[in-house]
Amino acid sequence: MNKNFALNILVSSTFILCIYGIIVFYFYGNKHSGNWAYSYLIEKYKYANNDNRKKIVFIGGSNVLFGINTKKIEKEFSIKTVNFGITAGLKTDYYLHIAKKVANTNDIIITPFEYENYTWDNESIETRQLFLFSYDKEYLISQGLVHLFKEIYSVPILDLIKNLYKDKLLYNKIKINNNYKNLRINTNGDIIFEENSEIINRVDLQFDISSKFHETYALKKIKEFNSYARKNNIKFYVSYPNIVTHKDYYTTKYIDYFNNLKKYFDDNNINIIGTPEMAMYDYNDTYDARYHLNKNGIKKRTNNFIKHIKEEIIQ
Repeated sequence: MNKNFALNILVSSTFILCIYGIIVFYFYGNKHSGNWAYSYLIEKYKYANNDNRKKIVFIGGSNVLFGINTKKIEKEFSIKTVNFGITAGLKTDYYLHIAKKVANTNDIIITPFEYENYTWDNESIETRQLFLFSYDKEYLISQGLVHLFKEIYSVPILDLIKNLYKDKLLYNKIKINNNYKNLRINTNGDIIFEENSEIINRVDLQFDISSKFHETYALKKIKEFNSYARKNNIKFYVSYPNIVTHKDYYTTKYIDYFNNLKKYFDDNNINIIGTPEMAMYDYNDTYDARYHLNKNGIKKRTNNFIKHIKEEIIQ
């Protein structure tokens, strides 16, 4: 009797888990969650892939979107240049997946990832889950069953219910943050500030480095992409994200982190552009978050990259 009861519990639990997994896979996320990110991404792909010209591609989260004027860089070097900045929540592996999709032989790939995209250790992130389940299930499947099941079963049931409810009530009404309602992107993928755009200046606290430095999942993926780039004659460079300066960044804790990060890149023959300090900007140069620059900050950051590209890449 006890064996039959246990077997029934096992079968019932397995059935429920399977049903839950199917519902998450097919119905968690929808074509409206993160639609601004997807629409931006499609526009960037169009410009990157519209011809076979050599190109420079900046890839990363919103520090790239709100930090680089690739149109100006393109004009400076007469090389097609694309801004593939979206949101840090898509995470390191997916951005390197984008890099593989757009990079051709002799192209230059520069990744000023947010620090959270260097310290990321493959934790499930809601922003990433919503985007991938909505728009790129093929990528999730390509990562293998273990990874796919991890993403499926890390979705809390309350989040699933809220997502389904939200989709029903707010069909096609989820838009970019109201703070960005006056913002759009140009052909190269850069953010465009209208003349009357409000300067918000809501800056977050410093980024967190609570864990001891180690080779994270993100760093492994960067190391793997570096090998891929070398094999395919793609010039690959990591860099540091534009970020609002903070007094803590000059303490031993953060200095040690920056040194360890550089050592990791050097030890693995990964090319680096710039330094953490050179990517730190004053409060007055920021827009609405620690990784977002305003028009003046973007101008400074872009000029800094032009200088480095002249000295270290195109000589």
